[in-house]
Amino acid sequence: MNRKNAALLFATVLLPAFCPAPSFAGPDANVEKYCAMLHSKDDTERETAVAELAKIGAPAVPDVLAVLDRDEIYLGRMGAARVLGQIRDTRAIQPLVAALADDYAAVRQEASRALVAIGGKAAVDEILGALARGGDNSLEAAAVTLGELGDRRALPALEKLSRHQNADVAKAASAAIQKLQPRG
Repeated sequence: MNRKNAALLFATVLLPAFCPAPSFAGPDANVEKYCAMLHSKDDTERETAVAELAKIGAPAVPDVLAVLDRDEIYLGRMGAARVLGQIRDTRAIQPLVAALADDYAAVRQEASRALVAIGGKAAVDEILGALARGGDNSLEAAAVTLGELGDRRALPALEKLSRHQNADVAKAASAAIQKLQPRG
């Protein structure tokens, strides 16, 4: 056996048998599977998916954002918002603000919780920017979220919303204003 044949034998038979190929899948190998589980009707399966995606963290964010943006089943969007709140990645701020306008209250609530968990000036700025284009559902959710974020820069916008024609929006804005007022 010459050197060329020995090297070929080593590379094709012996090396793979004793040294399996490295996996480049990394911790996010199951991201697709867990994202699919987010819209399961089984609460345990959905919560497992949320927990596992949160453990994977930042590498899962693009796939989870796709679920938040495109999943036709509200449970998927709700679970995606929950995951994003646990990961606390700022890339999720704009999509979560958009989710404040979701048709389903449960999705809006999870998006609000996630934005509060992420927090920061960027979240407040994005919400304030979205107020001009929001419908009643998103305005109510935005007011609640701004109150929870605790940034006093939101007061002028909340004062305007407190006079909104929709009673739910006005009530949410008034409650948020109370949270932002100095105590004393």
